[in-house]
Amino acid sequence: MKKLTVALLASLMIFSFGFSAWAQESATPQEVYDMVAKAAYLMGELGEEGLAAFNEPNGEFAWKDTYVIVTDCAQKKVAGHPVPQVRQMDASVIKCKKTGRPILTMSCEETEKDDVKTNGYWGEYWWNKPGTEEVARKVSFTLPVAGTPWIVSAGIWNEDISLDELNAATK
Repeated sequence: MKKLTVALLASLMIFSFGFSAWAQESATPQEVYDMVAKAAYLMGELGEEGLAAFNEPNGEFAWKDTYVIVTDCAQKKVAGHPVPQVRQMDASVIKCKKTGRPILTMSCEETEKDDVKTNGYWGEYWWNKPGTEEVARKVSFTLPVAGTPWIVSAGIWNEDISLDELNAATK
C-alpha cells in the first residue's frame, strides 16, 4: 500500500510539472482556433481512434496554457481530455463558476445551430485559474465534428477581447 501511495504521489508531481511547463506562455485566439479546427479534422478522419491524441498531457493538443477537449454530446460525457480523472466524466457536472450553467452541455446545444455547425463559435465562462482560487473569464472556441456526436473545444484566459470580435474573426 505504501508503494502504491508513493507511486501515485510521484505520478501527480510529474503530471503537475508537465502542465506547469506549458502553462507559462499564453495561447492566442488564433492558435486555439487552428488547433480546434485540426482536432475536428482528426476526429472526423480517425473517429474513436483519434481520442488517444487528446489524452496526452504533453501531446500535440496540450500546449502553452490550454488543451483541446472532446465532448461526446450523445452520451453527454467528456470523451478526450489530458487529465485522466476528467475523461468519461458526466458533461453536465462541469459548470461555470459564475453562472452555474453546465459549460459542455450548453456547448453541445449551441453547436446544433445551423450557422455554428459549419463555423463553430466562441463562448465564455468563468473558471478557476490553475493552482489558485481566483475565478477568471475564459473564452473557448468550439467546433462540432461533422457526422459525429463529438464537439472539440479549447479555451484561453482573457478578460479583454469580446465574443463579437472573436466570432467575427472566425466567420
